[in-house]
Amino acid sequence: MRGRQKTTALSRDLVVATALDIVDRDGINGLTMRALGLELGVDPMAAYYHVPNKAAVLDGVVEAVWAELDLPDPSDEPWQSQLTEVARSMREVLVRHPNALPIMVTRPNLSAPGFQITDRTLGILLDAGFPPDEALEFVNAAAEFIVGHAMAETSQPVAGDTSGDDRLVDALGTAGESGEFPHLTQVLGEVALEEVTMDRIFEAGLAVLVSGLEQRLGN
Repeated sequence: MRGRQKTTALSRDLVVATALDIVDRDGINGLTMRALGLELGVDPMAAYYHVPNKAAVLDGVVEAVWAELDLPDPSDEPWQSQLTEVARSMREVLVRHPNALPIMVTRPNLSAPGFQITDRTLGILLDAGFPPDEALEFVNAAAEFIVGHAMAETSQPVAGDTSGDDRLVDALGTAGESGEFPHLTQVLGEVALEEVTMDRIFEAGLAVLVSGLEQRLGN
């Protein structure tokens, strides 16, 4: 329902939560100060008492998304299991807000909820015995993988083009018949494309990241 009650006390948290609602519903292009004021039921200028500009609103959206992340409690589980659980939790939150993903990848992570994720991940790695530089490298690599995967998982086809899957199947079939790509032909003959789900792709990528860390720790 558009437009909140004017009697609701305006605050930064309310402004940011409302901005995220608009992005979820209308996309980033739908988030304007005018639209924000209309949704809040106030003059658009009133929001500036709580956020200085639109850039601050976008930073708030990033913060609001990460604030939804329910980080698993520290445990005595192996560091591999702890990292995997954190990564899965991050993916779950990100795919919940597909329209916010372009903001997530273009705005710096400057909020306490975002810092908490980084701090927890670094703590897991440092406790496992990784030096600080390698721990930080992994945090950055893992974040890029998780956010990138979420974008691929939630991406929409170009407007008016709903034939992507059919075209892919046709193109792969033609490529296989040509005999020019023998390894592709072999794999397509043994793997059903419908079995290659986004869940399996994510888990495969995550396993590669973790196994790579295991090897580095063993050296």
